[in-house]
Amino acid sequence: MACLFGHKWDGCKCTKCGKSRDEGHQWNGCKCEKCGKIRDEGHQLNGCKCIRCEKNVHEIEGLKCKHCGEICITVNRMFTAEETAFITVALMTAKVFLADKDIANLSEWNETALSKFKEALSNDAILTKDDMTALNGCIMIYDNCIDQLVGISQRPKQRMWCSALTAKLASVTILFNPDIGEPKEFFTQFNNDEQELCRKLLSYEIVNVGVKDAVNTRQLTQYKQRLEEVLQLFETKPKTIDYGDAVLIQYTLWRMSVRVLENDSTANSFMDSQNIDMAVLEKMMSFI
Repeated sequence: MACLFGHKWDGCKCTKCGKSRDEGHQWNGCKCEKCGKIRDEGHQLNGCKCIRCEKNVHEIEGLKCKHCGEICITVNRMFTAEETAFITVALMTAKVFLADKDIANLSEWNETALSKFKEALSNDAILTKDDMTALNGCIMIYDNCIDQLVGISQRPKQRMWCSALTAKLASVTILFNPDIGEPKEFFTQFNNDEQELCRKLLSYEIVNVGVKDAVNTRQLTQYKQRLEEVLQLFETKPKTIDYGDAVLIQYTLWRMSVRVLENDSTANSFMDSQNIDMAVLEKMMSFI
């Protein structure tokens, strides 16, 4: 009620009620001395951390900060518009579901992930590996409660999006690190038809992946080399394969499923010509 008839502004802050506005700031580097707002310039860095606002300010090169080596990406570089829209719906829906069930800890975790994702979406803020892990967990929560949240006709597509995005988020941080994680018993886990499906999709990916799909030409070359290496495993069929190789297979499955979900004509023609069952594709994406 103090400012019912108008605020008394001193720069960005009202001296009567304490409310702030986004103009008239008194900047000291990255921080406004009047209201405490933080901006993405004027940081005073010690390594990757600002000593004024304590925010991590990474400089991305590829998928890592070139100073500290932490895995980090920006939303617009990581996700397509369709994926972004789906993640937003998944996070908001999971938030409502969890709040309704009064699962306090998970609800707060989801709220934090949603807030971070919206921030990253609006100003291209950086997502770290921990942020991506939180996103993955929230999408899995959404996947687990789909039966209660969407109509029967929507379930298969919603579940495919969940599988595709959790595969992508799991893959991105270790795609080029085959020694991370425990070996996987891939060739004893899937039958010959399922293995043949993976072989076909790996071959398709080698031919169809392009510069637009990679950060740079060097990464594209590295990615194709890794695809060739994993494709060779289907000749020898070892009992176990490196975790990174298993992730690459999962990543390839994710890329094809997203092409189909986005109605890519080339991918749809390939899937039809090879008589590939999307249910099998979804099952295989969950093996990591």
